[in-house]
Amino acid sequence: MTLKTLTAATIAATLLGTVAHADITIIQSGPSGAMPDIQMPAMPNTRMPGHIQPLGDGFGIASAFIRDMMADRMPGFDIDGAIEAAPIIEPPVPVSFAGDWDLLEIYGAGSVPLVFSDELLARAEFSVDVEGNFNASVGCNSIFGHLEEDAGSVETGEIMATLMACSEPVQGMERALTRSLSEAALFAHGRDRLVFLSIDGEPLVRFSAETE
Repeated sequence: MTLKTLTAATIAATLLGTVAHADITIIQSGPSGAMPDIQMPAMPNTRMPGHIQPLGDGFGIASAFIRDMMADRMPGFDIDGAIEAAPIIEPPVPVSFAGDWDLLEIYGAGSVPLVFSDELLARAEFSVDVEGNFNASVGCNSIFGHLEEDAGSVETGEIMATLMACSEPVQGMERALTRSLSEAALFAHGRDRLVFLSIDGEPLVRFSAETE
């Protein structure tokens, strides 16, 4: 073997160092002094078994690799259905009647106003902020909760209250106010008046804007 042939073989062996037992064929050609042509065997397929080599940007590569890996380890798993875009959460509608309100009337069955003394009505109050958090009281327990407004409708969630023992007729008024707020489905708001109504449009409770 000539020195040129030995040098070419060394280069080829270095380039193909990762290929075990590769066949190397060296062909001496060209004019004297020219480097020989080297015919290198085809590189073996080094792809990971069972995985398709992804193309594209970094995110696409990572996504495709995870999809292939999950397909191998969890056959039948719908990864496309499991990976979804995060839902867009719409901000709540600001409450249009936010403010402090005085209680005027609470209605019973058949839209008949319940009878309470003027003194007791004067002690009652209802406040709601723009986010829908409300607080009410008739002079004993505090009634509080959250409501949401949407195009003339209103929905109250769970209503809670403190648990102090109250005498009548205060306790009866608390029960009536809590029931009216929990059953509210519609509302009418104009100028200095606010009325909550049932789903059938019957009035439940009426307020006036609080005055200094």
